[in-house]
Amino acid sequence: MNSRHLAGSLCTIVVYAVFIYVGGTLFVPTPTHALLAIPLVCGSFLILHAVQTAQLDELGYAIMGLYATLLVVSVSLGIVETVMGSDVSSHLGGAVGTLSLSAVFVGWYAFITQHANNRYATASSFYP
Repeated sequence: MNSRHLAGSLCTIVVYAVFIYVGGTLFVPTPTHALLAIPLVCGSFLILHAVQTAQLDELGYAIMGLYATLLVVSVSLGIVETVMGSDVSSHLGGAVGTLSLSAVFVGWYAFITQHANNRYATASSFYP
């Protein structure tokens, strides 16, 4: 691996780590809460897996899925709060929101890597 490719990979890993940690910790009530460990450990393991299996592109797609999920949840909560007039978002702060967001991120990554593996398997079967 040449130094240019290594530098590009390291930059990609750092950017992915920042986006995973920022997105994963949005529903943690306080920055010193014990729930902060869940998205940090989950994100770290996914980064480690993506680096070891050379699936950084798939991890990037999973991060986009994570932020798409955050967008849908945020807009939905805004609509529900506007219509019902109650503070629904306060119930998502804490264990429910943090665990759900981490599970969604792992689910996106598993789905995308499985889809990529199936795509590579069928593509390689055409070329002996």
